Amino acid sequence: MQSIVTFQVLYLDSIDIGLLNLDHGSFPRMRDFNTDVMKSMILADSIPAKSDTTAADFGKSQVNI
Repeated sequence: MQSIVTFQVLYLDSIDIGLLNLDHGSFPRMRDFNTDVMKSMILADSIPAKSDTTAADFGKSQVNI
């Protein structure tokens, strides 16, 4: 389970989601990603499902380089 959260944080920390972007000056980065923050960021990066029977897709946001 811990590795899944690590990959989620790595992804969410690498995308540009405007006002929801977190300060990159804190360390360790995981500290800033609580449940509510991650939920908000995931919703901001979601592409709505085309029908009620399909799950939402992710990747709406651009990657920060």
